[in-house]
Amino acid sequence: MFYIALGAWLAGVVVSWINHNRKLPISIFAVGSLVLALQFTVGLGFLSVAVLAILAAIIWIANKLDMA
Repeated sequence: MFYIALGAWLAGVVVSWINHNRKLPISIFAVGSLVLALQFTVGLGFLSVAVLAILAAIIWIANKLDMA
């Protein structure tokens, strides 16, 4: 489940950058990178999956609204 959330988060950020959106993907990428750093150093467990899934949902909804 972790890798699905990670892939959705990264794909959403890349798609948003391709659509020439800059502010939201940078902030989503920064928060996600912080969560990943904490996951691999401290070990957040299921919280990292939940945060990455929420970030992925936010960026995918923003991309959907931007493309509409």
